[in-house]
Amino acid sequence: MIAGIGIDIIEIERIAKAYRRWGEVFLHKICTAAEARYCLTKRNPAISLAGRFAAKEAGYKALAAAGIEISGWHDLWVEVDRNGRPQLKTVSKTNLIIHLSLSHTKTWAVAMVVTESLDQH
Repeated sequence: MIAGIGIDIIEIERIAKAYRRWGEVFLHKICTAAEARYCLTKRNPAISLAGRFAAKEAGYKALAAAGIEISGWHDLWVEVDRNGRPQLKTVSKTNLIIHLSLSHTKTWAVAMVVTESLDQH
């Protein structure tokens, strides 16, 4: 059963400007250490940073719709599995499966999160 849905879209240049202006402070505010390391391995880190930003925003929305409150940027994070698929993780104990889809163009990054309840009602 679907418990919540969230979507977010962000301009990649907005994230690039914030990173250029604030540098490591911005990076460590929105990313976990592992996310920062991953993004900085990319030719254009702003694309991956924007994707993670959008994933967290979409995750907040989907989890809130499911009754789960997330309080900070580091309470949600994106991991890439061994097949290269992004997965959204949380520190919150939930009975939910969290589905994440990320995409981007040259100028936009978008994320959609669907939370699925394991409870059968």
